[in-house]
Parts: sequence; C-alpha cells; structure tokens
Amino acid sequence: MTVVRTAVAAACLALVLVGAAAAADGGSSTYTVSQRTYYFTLFNSGTTIWQYFVLVGPVGASFIGGTTSVENSAHCVAGEPDGVANEIECGPLTLAASVHLGFVATLAAPVACGSPFQLEVSSTSGASFTRVGDATLAGSCAAAAPAATSPPAIHGTPKVGRTLTATAPTWNEAPTGVTYQWQLCTRSGCVPIRGAIKLSLKLTKRVAGQTVRVLATATFGGLHVESVSTRIAVRS
Repeated sequence: MTVVRTAVAAACLALVLVGAAAAADGGSSTYTVSQRTYYFTLFNSGTTIWQYFVLVGPVGASFIGGTTSVENSAHCVAGEPDGVANEIECGPLTLAASVHLGFVATLAAPVACGSPFQLEVSSTSGASFTRVGDATLAGSCAAAAPAATSPPAIHGTPKVGRTLTATAPTWNEAPTGVTYQWQLCTRSGCVPIRGAIKLSLKLTKRVAGQTVRVLATATFGGLHVESVSTRIAVRS
C-alpha cells in the first residue's frame, strides 16, 4: 500500500508541475478606440501558447461582443467567464509565444478615456486564467483643439457678371455656429466686401482684375476658429 500511495502522490505532483509549466507567463496589450468600438492588440510575450483569453473592463463597462482577427474557431462570449457584464472570453485559439493577435470589441457605451482593461489568459482549457499585463490606451486623452479639417472651396467662373459659390469647410468637431465673409485681396492683404456674408458672391466690375476669397469663422463655445479658401482672380 505504501508503494501505491507513493506512486499516486508522485503522479499528482507531476500533474501539478505540468500545470504550473503550462501557465501563461507573460503578455501585454494596447488598444485604440472609436466611439463604442475598441481595437485591441494582444501580445504573447511568454513561452507558452494561449488557448483562451479574457478581457475585464473597468467597473461600469459592458461588452456587447467581439471578434478576433485570425482565429475563425475562436468564439467570443460577452459576460463570460463569471457572468459579469464587463468581461468577455474568447477561445479556443492558438497564440504562440512572441505573436500578436488583433481583437475588436463593441461596448454598450465608451468608458472613461485611458481606462485600463485587465488581460487574463489560459494556456490550457480555459478553466483557470492567469492575469498578465493590462491593456492600455495607445495614444493620448488630450482633446484636439477645434480646427477645420478641410477649408472652404470656391466654385464657378471667376468673371464679372458671374456668381461664385463656396462649399462650407468641415471641422473636427461640431461648431455652435459659423459665419462667412467674402474678402477682396491685394498684395498688401484682404479686406471684407460689404454685405457679402453668404456662400455665394455676385462678381461686379468693382472686383475685376483683383482676387477674392471667402473666410469662414466657426464658434466653439467662447472660441472662434477661422478657415479661408484659396484666392481666385476675377476677370473682367
């Protein structure tokens, strides 16, 4: 009996050692975000293959679903493995050491900018997970200053008697208001054309032989941001 017990104990110890050797031993992740869509890049920096992973969001986060970039067999389930809304589990997959994996997740609502997501992985059946490096934001939470992403553009034939029209600029955020002013330009600078405050300008003899442009001024709270078109030479 002593021999049998010793053999059983040795076998159990071997299983424990195998399990310890198979545990995930390194990993990290970064993410970018666009509204409710989160783009994760997971990296296995350890020596064992990952078969499952879990991402745990901050308190209040709620995963709707997700997909991996290369594993067609991987099945991602929001709310698993513990039935909590801020978790999502994916697997089975085969992520070897020193390999990256893309993962795209949708949340019910964005979380606070820069919030970390806890990354847990399993190198076995997914019954137990090891926490590795947290997923951190790849970028800055600093808000971009209001600006035009494209300036106003003038269209039409620049000839006396014709009418020029302008397309409005686009902005990196919605302004509370935008005003327009056509200007008459010389080498020394530009001055407003009285009453020309719409996106169209009737060309008169007064502007023949000179150049015109349109100035757009957007309001963002108490801030005013300008954007101007290129100058157009007017023919008589």
